[in-house]
Amino acid sequence: MRIKINSLNDVYEFVKYAQDVDGDIIISKGKFHVDGKSVLGILSLDMSDGVNVTYPEEATVFGEFLSKFEI
Repeated sequence: MRIKINSLNDVYEFVKYAQDVDGDIIISKGKFHVDGKSVLGILSLDMSDGVNVTYPEEATVFGEFLSKFEI
């Protein structure tokens, strides 16, 4: 899923939801991949034109949460 996070508060909210997911959440931008459960990891990426997020299929609640950031 491709998302765009616009504010620091959104990053904190994203990580809060991500930490409740069993399994890996990976945020990718070009050749860079970071842990979606890490505030510093997320902040290290340029989010201005969006990033790709992969997460476990069974994390349906997290997927619903992500839909508000989808581009």
